Amino acid sequence: MIARSLALVPFVTAFAAAALPRPPVIDPAAAARAFREAQIVSRADGGALWGHPLWERMVFIDAGAGRIAASEAVPGLELEETGGVWLGALPDDLGAANTAQDWRGEVWTSVLWPLPGGEASRLRLLGHEMYHRVQRELPPCPLPPRPCDHLDTEVGRLWLRLEWRALADALRTTGESRRTAVADALLFRAARYELLPGARDAEVALESNEGVAEATGYFVLRLSSEKRAAALAARLAEDERQ
Repeated sequence: MIARSLALVPFVTAFAAAALPRPPVIDPAAAARAFREAQIVSRADGGALWGHPLWERMVFIDAGAGRIAASEAVPGLELEETGGVWLGALPDDLGAANTAQDWRGEVWTSVLWPLPGGEASRLRLLGHEMYHRVQRELPPCPLPPRPCDHLDTEVGRLWLRLEWRALADALRTTGESRRTAVADALLFRAARYELLPGARDAEVALESNEGVAEATGYFVLRLSSEKRAAALAARLAEDERQ
């Protein structure tokens, strides 16, 4: 009986594997809409933010399914064009990351799939990653990237959270209350730099890279000053609780 049961294992395993849902593939219609959204925010900006258009070319990468969707044909790569989107297998020479990549003779904005479902979150992500391509046209940060491990320590996290709370207060207030909150935030930051050697250079390098990119994502939303301040305050409060 045991032998017969063991003999069934390969067949049961194969049946179970076949019954599992297949990895999600990139929907060409959704990809096309997202490409259009990125192009629209780029045209709306008109190069005003950084002196260069945000949009040039983009590729979505579904690392789990091993698939890509490109906004244009890719030299030397066999892709199937569907509705203005070029679909195919994820090649070995393309990294699966949210960033800008030198790929087959061009600089591409690469974004991991699936994208956020909410429009604001999606546009913010696209704006963030498009900045990383434009970043190559801008003067480089004088400080090389380095880890911010100090922010994972108790001391670093404490003073960072205090700074975020003060910045959130500044965004929610006006006049003297805002000036006081900004002064508090700068004080908390100075304390962190004083207590943790190397913190300043590490954070400036991070802010010059990812901080400016994230700010670009908020600017492309075209919110009013009041709505942008409210959105940033909510983001700080959310991050501070994590």
